[in-house]
Amino acid sequence: METTTSIYEQANYFFPDSDDSTKLFLRDVLKVFELVSHPTIRIQFYIAILGLIVTFFHLIILTRKSMITTSVISIMIGVGTCDLMAMTATIIHSWVIYNEDDSDPWLDFIVTVHPLPLTQMYVYWVFINLRELVRRSSTWLGVVMALIRYINLKYWTNTKYRHFSLPLYGFRAFFWCIMGSVPFTVIYFFRYDIIFEKMWNPPKKCGFSSGDIPNLNVYTQIPSALFTDFGGLFGKIYMFLNGIATKILPCILLPLLTFLLIIEIKRADKTRRSANLMKRKKSDKTTGLVIFMTFSFFIVELPIGIVVVLQVAYTELGYLYIATYVNHICNLIFTLNAIIHCLICFLMSGQYRNTVGNMLGIKRKNNFITAVSTAQLVKIWEHK
Repeated sequence: METTTSIYEQANYFFPDSDDSTKLFLRDVLKVFELVSHPTIRIQFYIAILGLIVTFFHLIILTRKSMITTSVISIMIGVGTCDLMAMTATIIHSWVIYNEDDSDPWLDFIVTVHPLPLTQMYVYWVFINLRELVRRSSTWLGVVMALIRYINLKYWTNTKYRHFSLPLYGFRAFFWCIMGSVPFTVIYFFRYDIIFEKMWNPPKKCGFSSGDIPNLNVYTQIPSALFTDFGGLFGKIYMFLNGIATKILPCILLPLLTFLLIIEIKRADKTRRSANLMKRKKSDKTTGLVIFMTFSFFIVELPIGIVVVLQVAYTELGYLYIATYVNHICNLIFTLNAIIHCLICFLMSGQYRNTVGNMLGIKRKNNFITAVSTAQLVKIWEHK
């Protein structure tokens, strides 16, 4: 049991600049986040393995020729690619954490506790940065997908905007989202330096005798001079811009575009009823799919964006730990969300289900859709 003195010492260590009552409260908050986040690392390891398999087959389905008909599908291919790379990085990240922690027996059958060589440490850090790159790109792809869907609904009779619905436009959006995320990722890569910490002292369960201990170096990461010199000015500017541009701004645009999409759905439905047209269920389901995905991006990225921006003003060690724990929790939600993408596509897209059926050799009866005459289209155009 922790004594009052040790609790206060912990609070003072993590939050030295706060007053006594505040630092004790923040210490309790930190402990809660620590308690919640540690199991998520173990859970997300297994879920990421499942998600990797599910997303792989999800991408196989999306990339079939019969599926690539609109920009929404090509953007979803981009999102799926980002999910696949993010889950690969998550598996490696979790593996390294358990590789360095000899107190948890859950992964003893997967990892052998020993320090990573310097080369593998750099590989690990590259994958962490890769995950950040695709996470940023995936969020902005959600924004672009919602924007394109809104444009297609609002200006569906205007030929000037037809190119937004073409698959090529979605692939271009994917490329530029990746390119826009690269500068942030390159800078983030230099946030930490990898240095020698100590010689390895193996835990008892490894079974080494005192004379058989291998001569291995233990490496660790420390904040780089780039992010700490001049009072950490560059680091604060970077964290602020990164939080605003890649987290907060998308989380402002996503609910706004969702609101506009809902309004446009109601307006389009009213137009169809007034023109005695059949309800476009396929279009409505596509819009519903887009709304769900934009909402899921909002849920995952907003908490991370808030803690990233707050790190500019609150630089105490405890806030860094809280930000790290929040990131672990959101990583688990992100991994679950990536798996759900496949399920939602299956439930909401008849085209997706047909493609799955064709791949499995299951034939479905054709659904006959009443065509809309040219005269009716002209009538709608004239009413706009």
